Amino acid sequence: GSGDGLGLLGRPTVAALYASLLPMGVLGEVCNKMQTIALEQDWVVVMTGNDSRLLSRVNVLLQRIDLMCKVLAPGVIGLFLDLFHGDRLSSSFLGVLVLALFNLFAWPIEYSVLREVYSGSPGLQRKRILNEEAFYKNLVEAPEAGDAVLKDAGEKGGALVAVKEYVRHPVFLASLAFCMLYMTVLDGGTLITSYLTWRDVDASLLGAQRGLGAVVGLAGTFLFAHLAQAPEGNDGEGGGGRVEKVGLASIWVFAVTMVPSVAVLVVFGGCRVSDWALLGGMAASRAALWIFDLAERQIMQERVEESSRGAINGMQVATYQVLYCVIQVFGMVFSEPSQFLILALISVLALVLAAVVYTAWFFLKHKGGQGPLSPGDAEANDND
Repeated sequence: GSGDGLGLLGRPTVAALYASLLPMGVLGEVCNKMQTIALEQDWVVVMTGNDSRLLSRVNVLLQRIDLMCKVLAPGVIGLFLDLFHGDRLSSSFLGVLVLALFNLFAWPIEYSVLREVYSGSPGLQRKRILNEEAFYKNLVEAPEAGDAVLKDAGEKGGALVAVKEYVRHPVFLASLAFCMLYMTVLDGGTLITSYLTWRDVDASLLGAQRGLGAVVGLAGTFLFAHLAQAPEGNDGEGGGGRVEKVGLASIWVFAVTMVPSVAVLVVFGGCRVSDWALLGGMAASRAALWIFDLAERQIMQERVEESSRGAINGMQVATYQVLYCVIQVFGMVFSEPSQFLILALISVLALVLAAVVYTAWFFLKHKGGQGPLSPGDAEANDND
């Protein structure tokens, strides 16, 4: 089909409509990241107090919801796309329209729920004062000066200040290890999907692999919940908190699961054996991947002081987006399907380096006698 369903609009009009989607998509993604940082890195921490076990349970619940949406969304959209199976342009237009309508109707519900949560949580409504002594002193001497101190409490400087704060923060290496995992093509994304399609792997098999990977990922959230709720807890003492240890084990399990898949590709080249190895490795590794994701998220929640959460987590998002762009650039440089092995080797190298970086962070902070800050210690240092 050549887009007969939208032929009345004309190609220039259709092109303009698609072009308008790009800036709106970018704006939507930016707003989505802002909301994610606020909800997952700040709100849940405030609402759970300093209860690490409760924080783990909330994180697991949010992750399960996210995984379920990732499983269901492609199938639901696929049903609508199949209505115009022979007309790609009309099919794409319908998919965009369905997504737009869904977001339009979901927005007031989301806003109402978030507003209800915000109104029912006094901790979210309080603006924290970094220098309480100066604030109250100025408040007595000159009320308007107290307002100025309160206003300055959240001002952390520009982008350069945020970069320096991120790099110098005790959680930097753990965060960097997490970000390095985005520099991969072994994630079920467009690059490996294009390669496997070129290898004549059936689309239904690719869909089944994604579904299996999601199920394995959900199993990983249950395993993390069990490990994080162990009696030792996550107190930052005794050689390191349990969540940090779970992160250490999971990232190496992730690496050990994926490396053999690439090794098979190196030894046998492009064949059915290596195709199955890649599909199996990606599916089997999802549990370890999501366990590490949950562990690193809780580290960032508990080890970053309240006043720095926005800057540190914002820099983490920026870092993994940059690394994601790097692997996409490599994908353009090595764009031939026959060159996929190069991309796979770059990806597995990044994965192993991520495991090494996280291991270095773990032993530097725990074996060196300087364990990561507990939530209370982080707040105490923030007041100094």
